[in-house]
Amino acid sequence: MRRSAPLARALRSWSQGREDARFQFKCTACGKCCTGRGGRVRVNEREVAAIASELRLSSTQVEARYLRRLPDAADQSVSDSDGETQQIQQWTLRQTPEDSQCVFLDDTKCSIYKARPTQCRTFPWWPQNLISDYDWQLAAQDCEGITLPAEGEASSAESSTDSTQSPAPVYSFDDILPQVILHDIHRSGENYTYEKLEQLLADLQEVDADFVDEYKREFFTNFSRRVVHQDAHVTVLDTFAQGVAPTRCFFFNDRIHLVQSEVALVERVTETEEAAADSADNTDAAVDRSALVLDVHRAMCIPFAATGPAHALDGERQTAAPSSALHVAVIGSGAASLPLFLLAHVDAVSRVDAVEPSAAVNSVARAFFGLAAAEKRDRRLRVHEVTGEAFVDAQLREAGTSAAYDLILVDVESGDWDERGVKAPPPSMLSSAFLDAVRALLTPSGALVVNVIAESDAALERVERTLASAFPSGGIVLELRKNAVFVLAASVRHPFASLLPSDVAAGADVQEPLAALLSRDVFQHQRVRSPELVRSAKAARRLRRAT
Repeated sequence: MRRSAPLARALRSWSQGREDARFQFKCTACGKCCTGRGGRVRVNEREVAAIASELRLSSTQVEARYLRRLPDAADQSVSDSDGETQQIQQWTLRQTPEDSQCVFLDDTKCSIYKARPTQCRTFPWWPQNLISDYDWQLAAQDCEGITLPAEGEASSAESSTDSTQSPAPVYSFDDILPQVILHDIHRSGENYTYEKLEQLLADLQEVDADFVDEYKREFFTNFSRRVVHQDAHVTVLDTFAQGVAPTRCFFFNDRIHLVQSEVALVERVTETEEAAADSADNTDAAVDRSALVLDVHRAMCIPFAATGPAHALDGERQTAAPSSALHVAVIGSGAASLPLFLLAHVDAVSRVDAVEPSAAVNSVARAFFGLAAAEKRDRRLRVHEVTGEAFVDAQLREAGTSAAYDLILVDVESGDWDERGVKAPPPSMLSSAFLDAVRALLTPSGALVVNVIAESDAALERVERTLASAFPSGGIVLELRKNAVFVLAASVRHPFASLLPSDVAAGADVQEPLAALLSRDVFQHQRVRSPELVRSAKAARRLRRAT
């Protein structure tokens, strides 16, 4: 069983004096940067030619065997050195069939190392790794070449713990900035190899000596994070990026890679304003409830298209029977971003049970995510500080033989990969006892929605068999980049059975029919933006039958 690394130390704010930050790194050729599901390494036409030369193949052969064309590249163009517009031609390197690593990774070595793309050559000096101390610590979890100083230490070449290896060098922001710029230019679509980009940057600096300094000032201004709150268990961060709404998230310090909840902010909240916002009402006013930030939360809202009342576009209406008294439970509510979004936008919801066992998380949710204000003003909201299993048992005892919920949403992870290769949900929530109890709590037209995080296709298939066995009436699976969201019908009376084509077999693709269905619903189309989420997903299909 693998355990995620905790924070090496308390996060340091880079919002002031980011130039003083130091980065200690030395590549160990461990190959970790080439592994992981959903990897996307971009390559351009000249890089494809270099790879072809290294492999002694034609560019056409390389594209057919090892590349995937980027679907959005055809709509973009750049100007060449002569000022003429050229269409962008970009691809991504394929992953292995199980989507676990780059197709060119051989053991821990790159089989095209001499011709590796710019994106690989500039790692770990990618802009997203250098926005804040949090991002640098996050990068260190997937790169053993990054050395993080212990609490109270500054980065030092003498801090390496391995006496058999020469210490990793320490870099300033100015030292690594050229690599950041090369990565940025490459990602914009320019058709140059790494060596050519290096030469172009050197030439540019001769013409404009202030170019690098101007880039740095712009980077510092446009991208930053601020530590809003940190204690022994959790950290709350505000993120600011040019062109998008600021956001606030929190994560457990022993699972920094896994954002538990995230919300958009109405406007940038300064440290002075945060200090002045002593009341929960002020905190709630800073949160933008108009949309969801996390894709997994957007996916978990999809079954609301089948529960009514219908909010149709162009005069069309859904065939599902409207309901004006939906009972919803969110197990693993975190900072309550999903429950509060539902209360704000789904008029049919008459009750939301937000289940979060952690007192520390609930305290953060009340202080920094507007939960305290919501508890005061909205009687439909009930917060339960118990485990999901205890909540289900208690509701089952209370309900007796009466169905209690239209939708139960489960978004709980265990923090570790279990022996099945699954991180979410925990094993106890995949037990037959738990799933049977949940099904008993659902109305005949109700559904269980589960967020699943699996490290391989095989692990995901095992979870699917378990869920299909407990919910034989079927359902829908939406596979995102890192998650899969299951919508499981309590009975054949679930509205999706009539809303989707009846001739679609178990396991069959429903991506376009589902997107079309969601497009007719105002809530899904405008608030959740689920049609575009479904169309961009890895897959959307009927639940496979248990075997």
